[in-house]
Amino acid sequence: MDREAAVVAAAVADVVAVEGDFMKNTGLGYDDPMKYVGVFRRVGAALVDFVVLLPILAILFWATSYSRTAAVIVYFPLTLLMLAYRVYFTGRWGQTLGKKTMGIKVVQVNGQEVGFTRAIYRDSVNITISLVSGTLMFMALLSLPSVEFDALKLGDKYLRIMAATPPWGHKFNAVSNWWYLPNALILLFNAKRRAVHDFIAGTVVVYVDKSAIVVGQDGDGI
Repeated sequence: MDREAAVVAAAVADVVAVEGDFMKNTGLGYDDPMKYVGVFRRVGAALVDFVVLLPILAILFWATSYSRTAAVIVYFPLTLLMLAYRVYFTGRWGQTLGKKTMGIKVVQVNGQEVGFTRAIYRDSVNITISLVSGTLMFMALLSLPSVEFDALKLGDKYLRIMAATPPWGHKFNAVSNWWYLPNALILLFNAKRRAVHDFIAGTVVVYVDKSAIVVGQDGDGI
């Protein structure tokens, strides 16, 4: 009898564990201890990251204004550096400097650390868009005569670059710009506030000090 009771107890424990995992992963009937981050904190983090990356953007701007040769030399390395910033900081610490400033962090849906593989998955669409757009810019710069390009004013330089971009490139840039809107809007319509890139990577964004946050009190309930 004791042996049979032990077997039954073990079976019940397994069922409870499976049910608990299901509730945790779906959010159905589960008091989730993690507090998920809405739109406003994410936007704040993105603005801080923009400020962090401003020196790199300034160098790109200066290189384009200075000469075609300078723009060609720095464009791809600096683009890769900006992409590496997001992936490395997210993979290493779960936070860019912007997210750290705002007190939020990227974790797996089960609360574990993200790691570099998921960080790459999470940024995969942005990486693809940046690399394709960068390639288009690079090809356009190479197609323009250096002496003629260097003699133009900055605004005219960008107009020439646009004119040298193939038609499919303009379509790609137009479509890719729309990616960011649904990516942001979709997090409004799920309980864990996951954007598209979170679904791709199996991640969520949570408050670092979840015990200090009550959803809705800080104005970030959406």
